[in-house]
Amino acid sequence: MRLWPASRFILLAAAAINCKAQAPSVNVLTGQYNNSRTGANLNETILSPSTVSPGTFGLLFTQSVDGMLCGQPLYVQGLTIGGAIHNVVFVGTSNDSVYAFDADTEQPALWQASLGPAVRRKEMKVGILSTPAIDPSAGLLFAVALTEKAGVYTFWLHALNLLTGNETAKVAILAAVPGTGDNSQAAPCTGGNGASVAPPCIPFVAGEQLQRPALLLDTANQVAYLGFGTLSGQEFTTPYHGWLMGYSYAGGTLTQTMAFNATENATQTGPACSGDNPGTNQCGHGGGIWMSGRGAALDSTGIYLVSGNGGYGGPGTDNWGESALRLNSAGTVADSFTPNNYKHLNQHDLDLSDSGVILFSSTNKVSNLMLVGGKTGFVFVLNRAKLGGFNKQNSGAVQVFTGSQPCGTGPGQGGCYEIHNPALWAPANASPILYIWGYGDILRVWDFNGETNQFTPDANQGTLTASGYPGGGLAVSSNGSSGGIVWGIVAITKTQPGQGALYAFDAANVQNQLWVSSDYWFSTKFTIPSIANGKVYVPTSGSPTSVSPRYSPQLRVYGLLPLPR
Repeated sequence: MRLWPASRFILLAAAAINCKAQAPSVNVLTGQYNNSRTGANLNETILSPSTVSPGTFGLLFTQSVDGMLCGQPLYVQGLTIGGAIHNVVFVGTSNDSVYAFDADTEQPALWQASLGPAVRRKEMKVGILSTPAIDPSAGLLFAVALTEKAGVYTFWLHALNLLTGNETAKVAILAAVPGTGDNSQAAPCTGGNGASVAPPCIPFVAGEQLQRPALLLDTANQVAYLGFGTLSGQEFTTPYHGWLMGYSYAGGTLTQTMAFNATENATQTGPACSGDNPGTNQCGHGGGIWMSGRGAALDSTGIYLVSGNGGYGGPGTDNWGESALRLNSAGTVADSFTPNNYKHLNQHDLDLSDSGVILFSSTNKVSNLMLVGGKTGFVFVLNRAKLGGFNKQNSGAVQVFTGSQPCGTGPGQGGCYEIHNPALWAPANASPILYIWGYGDILRVWDFNGETNQFTPDANQGTLTASGYPGGGLAVSSNGSSGGIVWGIVAITKTQPGQGALYAFDAANVQNQLWVSSDYWFSTKFTIPSIANGKVYVPTSGSPTSVSPRYSPQLRVYGLLPLPR
């Protein structure tokens, strides 16, 4: 099927902008707000510390959906749907549905697309688990859905018309790479676009993987990237690999452009990660690309991602577990960083990949930087031009610091420290500020010095402990360098999923709590809110079966309350 001409959508977008009197763009088109994955919307002019308070801000309405909302809501302003102009919020569900809702008023969905049937595993459906991505110029929303037919699992990449939800193209995810690692076979493998890969080769096995990271769009070259990790709780018993695949969507078709496997030659023999000194390529196949649902990042030099537990051998082995990587568009590792204690990380399930990556800039001569953090609470500041490789002193890193403080018997060992969804407030002409609300820790704030390329603790730190797993899912809203608010989704009970709360703190002093929700809902692991045009959109899950009263998944919309009459 043909994609709609980009020119048609450019005209529609131009008309919408004119109707909005040239308002600055507040669109949220991808996970963590941008391809640098900062978790910050710097174009919020309505919500600020002076307008958000218990008397002025609260729940406006909800929208019911047919499954868990595991990804971040997306937002596009000024779309003409059904003959009317709407600001639109988009969500994908674990039941393989995509919804488009009016972002400002409670009304029936503008459209709903069913991409199922979704796979059921245990008590939950596993359909769309990642944050979709939008290319407004092409008029397309991209989503990955998992389906099952006659016991065969298949991931599908879908391109949906942004205005109608109609499917314009889809492709079943197939891939294969050369390799001798787990799942390697002696017969030729079927790769992307139906190409044959000579043995020994490793095929992509959909039943062993989850597509959790947010989708990444390179809109300049019209390529969508999707990452894969393993099934939760099965990483020690089931073979799997980390995968990143690229698909061109130019010309109305979805064509695979690359397939990267993080552990092409790693195998598992004996107990997983046995001992402090497993063989070079042991401790699993693995190298899952999951990043707590955060997406791979993109700049002009390549694609950035972080892998989890798995075999590491470095250059020449094609085994890249526990590593931060820069890939080129062909899926080749162009640069890497691996911490010196990767064997310890593997042994204790302390994935480096938990917080994904954040790209930002400095005034220092080493100007293009990247942040990586994981389950141990350590944060690595890396030079994007030279990530640092592997050495015993971690001297390739620009800085290493403990971003989340201890609450147990050792880094990551006491069910705490973990960093999953940090946010970076980095407006133009201002020093970046990093916010981390680790599992079992208070909200911590780190100020960046562009002259030294070092983070130091801010004078003001939070006081509230995020005792529920996985800690605070953070986002920042601001009007450039002013009016900053740190928003956090936090589980306030120990159940999984946990009952959730949305917090708002003054970004200039997080000891100043502006507001906290008091309504009843359940949070989804690893989600963050979307803030756009004066409203906050919170994705939620259904309640556990053991909890009463029961709660069904909803999109919850918060904003400034109407003035009393």
